[in-house]
Amino acid sequence: MTEQFSDTDHWKLLATAKRFLTAADVLRRSEEYQSSRVLVTPVLHLTAHGIEVLLKANLLGAGLTLDDVKKKYGHSIAALWADDLNQLLRDEAASEARKVWQNAQADGKWLDRFDDDPVALLEEYLAAINALHTAASEYALRYVAASEMTAPRPHLLIETFLPVSDLCVRQPRAFVPSS
Repeated sequence: MTEQFSDTDHWKLLATAKRFLTAADVLRRSEEYQSSRVLVTPVLHLTAHGIEVLLKANLLGAGLTLDDVKKKYGHSIAALWADDLNQLLRDEAASEARKVWQNAQADGKWLDRFDDDPVALLEEYLAAINALHTAASEYALRYVAASEMTAPRPHLLIETFLPVSDLCVRQPRAFVPSS
């Protein structure tokens, strides 16, 4: 008996990543988020978890097992991001970040100065969210964060990775290297 693709860990993680990133986006666009700071940590937590799961899903699509990915990477977005098997996904995210940045600059919807390179900023935000998502910060997004912790603004991360996750759900092998 063959396994349906929708029953594979690869598919389940892709769908889960999209759910978390969608939830982060819905919260970020909510009136409550706009008017207070109470939802910043939950939005960042959902974003970090969605990115982590998306990167893990892509590694499963490349042939790694879920157990191997869990053991090798834990919750490290930085290590997952750097894996050679995620190169095509990194390239797509960089392309998407550039588009998102240009659109945001054109319509003035973000407070950013727009003099930064969007891909460099994406990398900076990924490093920052990785620190908040791992033992480096004692899992600050899950528990109480030290007052000196700084967090990235989630808009670039969400607006980059949500469309990438959507593409992965529609074309699960799009960013998996061919053997």
